[in-house]
Amino acid sequence: MATTRNLPIKFFQKREKDESSNEANGGKQIRKWLITDNIPEKSVRFRQVLSSVAPKLDEKIAKNNYIPTVMRLRLHKKAKAKDPRKAISSMFNVEQKLNVIGINGNDELLIKIDNRNDLQKIIFNFSKAEGAIVNDTTILSIGSIDDL
Repeated sequence: MATTRNLPIKFFQKREKDESSNEANGGKQIRKWLITDNIPEKSVRFRQVLSSVAPKLDEKIAKNNYIPTVMRLRLHKKAKAKDPRKAISSMFNVEQKLNVIGINGNDELLIKIDNRNDLQKIIFNFSKAEGAIVNDTTILSIGSIDDL
């Protein structure tokens, strides 16, 4: 004799304390915590830090040391959601390489850089913040990083 299963229907409803609906892709709104005025300046500063890695990469290659260089970046305290992490990954993951390799504590991401070519592509991604039209992903990713 087959047993019958009782599969009750559950009702899901937005909580009263929720400020916005939880739409797919986060509703594509700029976050309230995101400061957008300093995005170009942060881009320049981050590119300077990234550029300082180039001689170290060259030195490693000259010594036949092909172990990737690992950098830490500190996240904004409110950038823990999926969208900011995805935006940050889009800045660092170049040519189908996953360069975001880990998390350190609650507020740091570990980024690997294999070679100078990858480094130049990452730097180029940050340079997009100084264009006439900056897309939301670039704003969200740079705004979600507190420090490299």
